[in-house]
Amino acid sequence: MVTAEAIDLLNMVHTRAGLTAFQASDFSGADEFLETVLKERGHELWFEGVRRSDLIRYGKYIEYARTYKGSVTAQDYMTLMPLPQGIIDESKGKIAQNPGY
Repeated sequence: MVTAEAIDLLNMVHTRAGLTAFQASDFSGADEFLETVLKERGHELWFEGVRRSDLIRYGKYIEYARTYKGSVTAQDYMTLMPLPQGIIDESKGKIAQNPGY
């Protein structure tokens, strides 16, 4: 269930741009609401460096890369970043590289 407070908070950002406010009836459930929040964050935080983290948090990073960017090279392991080799070397075997790198 999507609360009125959650919709009000989303509308604080959404309507500031001159857009029509969302209503509870616009969402069939929590999943649809969260998709809308993700989309709104994409608009609001354009070029602020958080999109990749948001998509990973929502489990959609690779899906979006393939679907919307047409990537043929996006692999599931790419939700993690490679660790710097210097850190791995300095750890003397205690830290292993992230899978895929």
